[in-house]
Formats: sequence, structure tokens, C-alpha cells
Amino acid sequence: NDPASPHDFASSFGGLSVLQPPPFADLQPQPQVQSFLRADVLRRSRELTSLGWVGRAWLVAPFVVERLLPGAFRLSAYSPAAAACFACPSGRVECTLRESSLIGGPKGIPFHLSLTRDAQSRIIAASLRGIGCDLCGDGEAAAMRRMEERDVSLLCAAINDDSRVRKLVVKAITSTIFDRLPNVMRAAREGEAVEACGAEEAFLPREELYGREGSSMKWVQQVSGYFFAQSRLQRVRFASQPRVRLLFYFDPSEPINS
Repeated sequence: NDPASPHDFASSFGGLSVLQPPPFADLQPQPQVQSFLRADVLRRSRELTSLGWVGRAWLVAPFVVERLLPGAFRLSAYSPAAAACFACPSGRVECTLRESSLIGGPKGIPFHLSLTRDAQSRIIAASLRGIGCDLCGDGEAAAMRRMEERDVSLLCAAINDDSRVRKLVVKAITSTIFDRLPNVMRAAREGEAVEACGAEEAFLPREELYGREGSSMKWVQQVSGYFFAQSRLQRVRFASQPRVRLLFYFDPSEPINS
């Protein structure tokens, strides 16, 4: 497992009210597990905060930012033929697209966007629903129509080539980063306990590729440009920040700090 990849910081934004036990409670020693979780949250948060500052600069002087970071906030599908983009009759689109600036590394950062379109299919509103690879699946999206490859390409062009739409998307990303992450980072720095949100789930990969992942050979599945082996999944939160949930991926065949 690559500790520098963003797959263990797939986050979604919602509300929770029931206190839960610690995540991966069977792993010992638990204080060390908690420390690893908080350190990973801080590392992911710092990277996203850097991107947020780039976004704020882009909103003020987009031409300057694009000269320095040509890929900043130019969104694309990881694989147009199998893109995680879904449409419903009302015009709303749920899609996971890649932000490909240098901050996210060569594989970029997956952003789960909810886009509202009018009767002419023009994007009129955007919100950020999650960051990172969605290993649990989206039950709501599963009931929607998967978009064709051509439609996904047109969607990306509509975001990248229309300054009004691109500004909507950049605002959605930066406002979410600065509204939610500072308090999450403070909770992690102050040593607040990480709580589990519901029961663990299992990720059973389709046997797409057999290769070395982490320390051994295993079957893996590609999700948003990243490869994942059979693993345990756990949504977590800090009690003081119930609106932000974080998804951690743990491969039992690897060290705990992976």
C-alpha cells in the first residue's frame, strides 16, 4: 500500500449522531492505531488545504495560476469508458472526476461532485460530496443511469471550457475544504479519539490484475486510477465534527501503519 496515496482519505459530508466504538478495535495496541489514523488525516488534510489555497488564487487570478500550474482544476475522467458518472431525469449528475494539478500527484485527486443542470443541460450549480476513491459504492448513484463515454467527455469539456461553470466547481471544492477541514485538523492535532461510524465493510476486488501490492502478490481492482486489494473498510469521524466522515482502507496482509 502506498501511504502517500489519497485512497484512505475518501471523505463524505453528512450528519451522524450516535457515538461508536473505536475503528479496527481488534488491532493492538489501540493507542498506536489511533495515532496512525490521526497522522494520516493530518497528512491528507494538509495536501487538500494546499489545493484549497490554489483554488482561492485561481478564483482571483485564473490566468496567473494556469501559467504556473496548467492542470489546476482541469477535471477529467480516470477512464471515460468506465467513468463513475451517473445522470438522473431531473438533470442532476453525480460524478467522480480527477483534479490533475501537481498537488495531487500523477494520479490526481478524485472529487465526487454533484452537478445540477437546467432544461438545456447547462450546469447551474455544483457541490462537493466527497474526496477520494469510493470503495463502498454509492447506493443513490447505483439507481441512476450510467453516462456514456461521449457524455462524460462532453461533461468534462463543459466544466473546463466554460469559465462560469469552472468557477462554480472551484468554489465548491475550495469552500468545502476551508469550511470543513480546519476543524478536522484541529481535532486530529489535539489528539481527539477517532470513532467508527457503523459496522466495517469488506472490499472484495474484481480480479482485474494480479501483481505486487504492498509487500506481496495479490489480486487488485482499479478504482479511480488507484489499485486496491481485498481489504477492510471503516468509516470514521471525530465526535466534535459529526458532519465529516472519513473512509479508511486496511489490508490485513500489510502492516497496520499502511
